[in-house]
Amino acid sequence: MFEALKNATREEKMRFMGAILKTAEADEVLKMGDSAGGIAVYREAIALCPPCEMRGDYQVILGAHLFDQGEAAAAEEEFRAALAGDCGHPHEALRRLAFARAAQGDFDTAVGAMHEAAKAGEDLAFASQAIVTFGVALGRIAEAGQVAEDGPELMDCEPEYRRRLALSAAELARLSGDGAKMAAALDAAAGFRASDGSVMGMDEALRLGVLDHVGGRVGQRREVSAAFEEAPQSWVTLAWEILNGRAQAVELVSRLESEPWGIRAENLALYHRLAGLLAEHEGDLTSARKHYETARIEPFTQWCIDYHLAGIGLERME
Repeated sequence: MFEALKNATREEKMRFMGAILKTAEADEVLKMGDSAGGIAVYREAIALCPPCEMRGDYQVILGAHLFDQGEAAAAEEEFRAALAGDCGHPHEALRRLAFARAAQGDFDTAVGAMHEAAKAGEDLAFASQAIVTFGVALGRIAEAGQVAEDGPELMDCEPEYRRRLALSAAELARLSGDGAKMAAALDAAAGFRASDGSVMGMDEALRLGVLDHVGGRVGQRREVSAAFEEAPQSWVTLAWEILNGRAQAVELVSRLESEPWGIRAENLALYHRLAGLLAEHEGDLTSARKHYETARIEPFTQWCIDYHLAGIGLERME
């Protein structure tokens, strides 16, 4: 990180070191739960840091924190600033820019940015599952289904991203009424093992468990059970208990109170969309409608596939 400052003046080097100390301070403030304070200190660090890759990286990090707070437009400004200057990970800036645009309802730009992210080195499976979401948002269901197909070009991608793509493929197969294709996609999702050896992420286990049930699978997969057993205090485990009638929904809101606003909105959108799907599957259309409408209550979550799947669910009940 010092390469860019090899020919810098003494003043620039001092500013650079000051920026490093400021970001360390910002991270500590954020760890204490003071998001506004941490973001303010990150802004100070960026203002102090001379132009270099590290400054761009700080802008990406700041943008990520702003996005987690639901401030999509402010986050976009930071991602664009990082790309306009210099940053060490342009694919990350482009990826996050895509989500920031999607959160503001601009899905065409989001698709373009995610394609550029893939060209810049983003994992192709990760980019593909995001493009599927944007395609669904644009109503291009058939095209999104093609993007969701796993193929040889994804062999070197991270297994967890291929799993997310497989779950998206299962969702699209469900919409088209192709039960066999949905089951195959869910089996594929369950079969991917993450690079660290773990089976799957918590939110993926929740999605897989619900889709298995809706798809008619008898019994819970061991992969799903293992994920919940590994983190019994997770909000996802609580959501699973609520969906299975073993806990009260009111408990979920209090469990998520410590999360940044944007993350909390994303998590609640996932929960309510899955609750709506289960209710629809069981024939309780009143509850299904209520959950689907709640899943779409925050426009910020337009970057998430659940927002759009909930909308499709509402349309199908018309």
